[in-house]
Amino acid sequence: MSSKLDESQKLLAQFSSEESHGIQELSEAGDEAWKSKLDAAKKLHSADLDALATAVSEIGQLQLKLDEKTKCEATQTEQAASAYAELHSLKETLAETLSTVETMKNQLNDSKSSESEAKNLANETLLQLETAKKTIEFLKLENSKATALEVDEKSRESEFKNQNEEEMIALKTEVEKLKSDVETAEKRLNEEQSRKSMEITSAYQLVEEIKFNSRVKESELEEELKKSIEDIEDLKANLLDKETELQGICEENEDLNSKMRNSLSGMREIELEEEIKILKQDFDLLKSKLMVTETALHDKSDENEKLKLEIKKTDCKESLVGSDSESAIKADHLAEEIEKSTRKVARVGEQLEAAQAANYEMEAELRKLKVQSDQWRKAAEAAATMLSTGNNTNRRLMERTCSMDNSTPGRNIGSPYGEDIDDDEFMKKKNGNMLKRIGVLWKKPQNK
Repeated sequence: MSSKLDESQKLLAQFSSEESHGIQELSEAGDEAWKSKLDAAKKLHSADLDALATAVSEIGQLQLKLDEKTKCEATQTEQAASAYAELHSLKETLAETLSTVETMKNQLNDSKSSESEAKNLANETLLQLETAKKTIEFLKLENSKATALEVDEKSRESEFKNQNEEEMIALKTEVEKLKSDVETAEKRLNEEQSRKSMEITSAYQLVEEIKFNSRVKESELEEELKKSIEDIEDLKANLLDKETELQGICEENEDLNSKMRNSLSGMREIELEEEIKILKQDFDLLKSKLMVTETALHDKSDENEKLKLEIKKTDCKESLVGSDSESAIKADHLAEEIEKSTRKVARVGEQLEAAQAANYEMEAELRKLKVQSDQWRKAAEAAATMLSTGNNTNRRLMERTCSMDNSTPGRNIGSPYGEDIDDDEFMKKKNGNMLKRIGVLWKKPQNK
């Protein structure tokens, strides 16, 4: 535009110089006809000068508008660069969120595996508790049987005392004959007492071994319960950490959504397109005006100058069309990138919702495990109390049997010692069977 203005000013200077030369020549000739022609030419020249002045002013306005447009394009390019940088940062943050979501999924799988292990341990503890309950019931039955046997033995002893008194009255005459029998019976009694003492000591040892095994089992059960409680607490801590991480991710997503909204509102694509259309219309109007002025000037100039001006016009048109197409392409690229970013944000939101649902399911399962662990703990405490009561009853039974062995009179006399030996063998077999049953019950949960 500045080159065109310079050329128009040069043309005006040439026209003014030519007219001044023509006026001087005409004044020298002094012809009136030429003067009238000169007046008409002056009027036309003044009109042309007015038109040129208006054209120059319009050209200056067009130049100002073009400068403003170039500034707007520069600001648009800067905004596009900033938007591209923001989109790049958003892509990076989205990639980070995806990686964090994958790590969360791995952690959830690990927590599920640990929960399955805890469930297996809990099932094993339940089986052991059931076996302990069975042993306790068996011991109760044995206690009831032992009490019944004690009652029978007392009745037998009372009957035996009565029979001994009657026999003592009848056998006073035969005392001398039976002295030898008494001595042999005393020897047998001593041997049997030594045997009984050995059996009692072995029974005590067996009872102590049973107590020791029960205590070991109780300690093992308590340790397993403690381990399960610690695992549950670790799972709770992991859940809390995951909840905090999810909250941080949600906050980051909210920030990203706000940034996306601000960027979308800051782009103002529709307004820019409307402004570009308005500028195109104004530019077309200015083009038409320039064409009119240029045709008026070219009519007064030579054909060579017309050709030069047409070449410059074509160059200007091509440059303007290229700039408009570049701005439209940039706007299309920005729109595509914005759509891609919105799609990615929607995907991340769906993944976060799925992670939150999985977290809620994990919380429900942990609550169920907590309730089950509380139930198992209560059952273990009840079993421990029952085992302690069973041990106390066994001690009382052993003390009663020892006191009865020490307090039974009349075993140093005659024939009834065979019945005592049979009773001892019966108790011995009974204790052996009871120990075998307890061993089988303890082995069952280990085999399972």
